[in-house]
Amino acid sequence: MDKDTFLKRIGRDCEKHADKFEDWDDLMTATTYVMKPRGIDIKSRKYIRSWVNRYSLGIDPTPLPFTKTEKLNMKK
Repeated sequence: MDKDTFLKRIGRDCEKHADKFEDWDDLMTATTYVMKPRGIDIKSRKYIRSWVNRYSLGIDPTPLPFTKTEKLNMKK
């Protein structure tokens, strides 16, 4: 799997951040502190890191539904 496929499969529009990572290893090792100066918002940083952790545990990436709060914020 490559970084573009991974970000697309986890959903929540994370594929728009694919250009902010050099390669697969950069994505898998980037902390939220590294992602912040690259312009990735906090919710996306946490979501990407949570999926990186799940992937390292052997869980295949599939999109998670948005939370109620996220759905309400989309309507604004």
